[in-house]
Amino acid sequence: MSTERRRRRRGRHESVGGGAATEALQDLVGQFADPHAFVRELIQNSLDAGASSIEVVMDYADAILTVAVIDDGSGMDRETIEGYLLTLFRSTKEDDLTKIGKFGIGFVSLFAIGPTQVVVDTGRDSIWLQVVFAADRSYTLYEKEDPYEGTTVTLNLERKAKEAQKTCELIHQSAEKWCRFVDADIFTTASGIAQGWDARLISADFTVDSPMLVQSESDGFLAIMGPSPSPQVGFYCRGLTLWESESPILAGVSFKVEGRHLEHTLTRDNVLRNRHYKLVMHRLKAMVNDVGKELTDAIVAAVAEGNYSRVNELFGCVAHEVAWSWDRRVPLIPAVGREPLSINDLAGGLLGKLWQQVTKGTPLYFGSADDPLANAVAASGQTVVVATSKRDPLLAWAVRWGHKDPQPVAKAFVMALPIELKPQEQALFEATKSLVEKHGSSFELFPGELLGDALKGRLALNQTVAYQVDSAEASSLQDRHIVIASNHHLFQELLHLPPALGAPLLLRAALLDAGRTNRPDPDQVVSAAIAALETP
Repeated sequence: MSTERRRRRRGRHESVGGGAATEALQDLVGQFADPHAFVRELIQNSLDAGASSIEVVMDYADAILTVAVIDDGSGMDRETIEGYLLTLFRSTKEDDLTKIGKFGIGFVSLFAIGPTQVVVDTGRDSIWLQVVFAADRSYTLYEKEDPYEGTTVTLNLERKAKEAQKTCELIHQSAEKWCRFVDADIFTTASGIAQGWDARLISADFTVDSPMLVQSESDGFLAIMGPSPSPQVGFYCRGLTLWESESPILAGVSFKVEGRHLEHTLTRDNVLRNRHYKLVMHRLKAMVNDVGKELTDAIVAAVAEGNYSRVNELFGCVAHEVAWSWDRRVPLIPAVGREPLSINDLAGGLLGKLWQQVTKGTPLYFGSADDPLANAVAASGQTVVVATSKRDPLLAWAVRWGHKDPQPVAKAFVMALPIELKPQEQALFEATKSLVEKHGSSFELFPGELLGDALKGRLALNQTVAYQVDSAEASSLQDRHIVIASNHHLFQELLHLPPALGAPLLLRAALLDAGRTNRPDPDQVVSAAIAALETP
């Protein structure tokens, strides 16, 4: 028996009336911004029918792209089909807040993509039905003899091969956009196109991009929130997307919120701003203070642990403007060689404006926590923030709170670090010191490692007191100490010569590098040494 004979037509042919009714329906279809979002409506209806598994099967053949949405839900009976599916602005979901798909209008979105035919196969209570919609939205309702479980909605779309490929991809993307948080197994498959695919799972974690999250959950409400310099927000109901945006609704935080009372607008592309929305926003605003507190606690903990990468990660997620207030007494900024700094420490507390005037022009120094120069500068009484670059987020906030320009200690200061010489190095250095004493010079030599940007490549440093911290511009020819960099490449090369020859060459180079051209004269030092070597 043919398929046509096995199904019995019941009822009369139904069609949407002409004139104003047709125009109204066409206007309604045209209001759906994304024609591929019909897949959301079908998935939504499947969820409302209790489906736990939903397949979107796409197949292209003979210039027709067939899109079938198949679910294992409870199906529909004749009353549901005739009274709600086929009647605009009505829905069995009206009295059930757990089912988002209000208004049978959602089914109309199928026609926004321009199908030549739509077929609905379903059944309930041992009665199996089929509805066939023509391109003009007229329909015929049949009763079938073959058993059918769940519901399948099939669309036939006329497409060229490249168009079919693009349509399949857009349908999958639409399913991801609108349904990725749904608590059901949703798959898409595509065949017959150039780049088809086997079952792709539509799924994602309900979270936001932030290194620190705050969660609030109660009856019918779930919100995830975290600080972010580029806030993204999303509103959902039962995992279905109502509205997502990059608009900073709450300054400095990203969030996703799911509420069983939240609803979408008539055209399904925004969240309805009704009293339920206002209640949800009230709860979200209360969460913002929790974000500020949790973030503060996380920063304090990371600072205490010396986990500066985590500190920067946390400060890096903070927007310039935030919806919470910082506690100005809490130590948030790590400092070299001292306790962490609070906002009051940086800004001067209650006397902030006066403090800023007194310290005007003084930079905010920064350096690595394990840098000897940074530690020496801090030990001299300067405040040094723990940072390795002006781009460090924690430094950016310290600068903002302290109203000072950042400057690395390596640029502002110099020093020589005491160093233990190896035996061969010690021999060369002692020979050089002997030459200084021989020529009756008024300065003394010290070995060391030179630190500071101003000393890069330098062999010698004039200092009033050896190994002390000096400003980068403090060197004077009147200083009584010269520190020679034993790790300098010239010092190391001279180790290959006998100390008697290497020492005068080292002293000459050190004197020239330190700017001392007399007492002793560098060239005379070398000449005297050569003469001594030539003497039998």
